[in-house]
Amino acid sequence: MSVAIIPMAQDFGWSPSVAGLVQSSFFWGYILSQLPGGYLTSRFGGRRTLPAGVAMWSAATVAVPYLAATVPGLCLSRSLVGLGEAVAPSAATDMVARIVPPEERSRAVSFVFAGLHFGSIAGLLAAPWIISTFGWPSVFIAFGAAGLAWTTWFEWLMASLQRDDPETAAALTYNRLLAPAEGTAAAALPAEEEVHADSHGGHAAGPLSGSIPWRAFLRSKGVRALMYTHFW
Repeated sequence: MSVAIIPMAQDFGWSPSVAGLVQSSFFWGYILSQLPGGYLTSRFGGRRTLPAGVAMWSAATVAVPYLAATVPGLCLSRSLVGLGEAVAPSAATDMVARIVPPEERSRAVSFVFAGLHFGSIAGLLAAPWIISTFGWPSVFIAFGAAGLAWTTWFEWLMASLQRDDPETAAALTYNRLLAPAEGTAAAALPAEEEVHADSHGGHAAGPLSGSIPWRAFLRSKGVRALMYTHFW
């Protein structure tokens, strides 16, 4: 959108304020679904919320050329893109926490979020050529279709994982906020479910526990530093 907004504003005769409104509408959806998206990820797991989010923002992206003639419709589609994208970081880290060994998680998270930024750069480089060659509607259709194709591929990959490695598939689909039923694969998941007392008298919970150490999070200098740099 940051590239396509220029020819779109020329075609529809938008003023700079209208163009700014369209661009900012993405963040309406993005900020509104940050906390709910994190809750849904902890409730249903990143394996479910990630493809749902990608499908939502991809479908909303494909819809942009068909809604662009009306500013309210365009703002709605951009807000839906933000709603879908906001669940991606928590969903990706949830999947890493469930199946990647602790000693490899930093590297895994680095690769995931490096891919996020690489995709942004690649998209910004490709968008001008696509727009100049095929017109601005084509960039939304191409990128949205790519996201829907990724969703299909991801579901195929998860089906293959369920067939070839049911234990890992069970770890990805287990609902953390509910106690595992006795005798299920989730009940046998190891190690990190133990609850440890923190140094301030609170409790830090492992991935399969329902307890969340909010006080320990807020007292952590590292967490506060991450919050500051993210919002800055």
